[in-house]
Amino acid sequence: MDHTTITTYDLHAERFAADQRAKTPQALYQVVLAWFLPAGRSADLGCGSGRDTAWLNAHGFQAVGYDASAGMLAAGRAAYPHLDLRQSALPDLAEIADGSYDNLLCSAVLMHLPPEALARAPVTLARVLRPGGRVVLTYRASREQAEREHDGRLYTAIDDDHFAQAMTAAGLTILWREHNDSDQRSDVRWHVVVAERSR
Repeated sequence: MDHTTITTYDLHAERFAADQRAKTPQALYQVVLAWFLPAGRSADLGCGSGRDTAWLNAHGFQAVGYDASAGMLAAGRAAYPHLDLRQSALPDLAEIADGSYDNLLCSAVLMHLPPEALARAPVTLARVLRPGGRVVLTYRASREQAEREHDGRLYTAIDDDHFAQAMTAAGLTILWREHNDSDQRSDVRWHVVVAERSR
């Protein structure tokens, strides 16, 4: 995970967490309901405010949240004290054992990885999934090779086809994907990918 991005989230965790909790990503939740393995042990990678981890648990998925930012984890624990939220970061997720989860949600995280770290992420996602397990990914398309927001957060450009090839090489079979324009910004497009670890 990009260090400057983590620092930004740490410094402004309360604001970021409140902004996230104020939104309900119904389209994302419909994808999760359509593709996650029912009642499967699940991880929310980049859980941030804990909003999506809470939703997963409320909808029958035994979910643990992971985030790189200590500040965001503190905000999540304050808002959802019943949740299991832990610190870990892509691209390695060193704290998670192989084959730990049936389902992974990794929403709005990959673009915060530097290019060299992004290349390792599909291997890690496959590693922490059990055979037949599924991952739902969302990531933002950027206009530049390494674009930063004014607050310093990194938004690495991700080539959709190239990343799909990297997922396939890591043992992840893509089941479905789509692209959506942002509701808030006309210059931003979001990618949604569902993949399964090969048995």
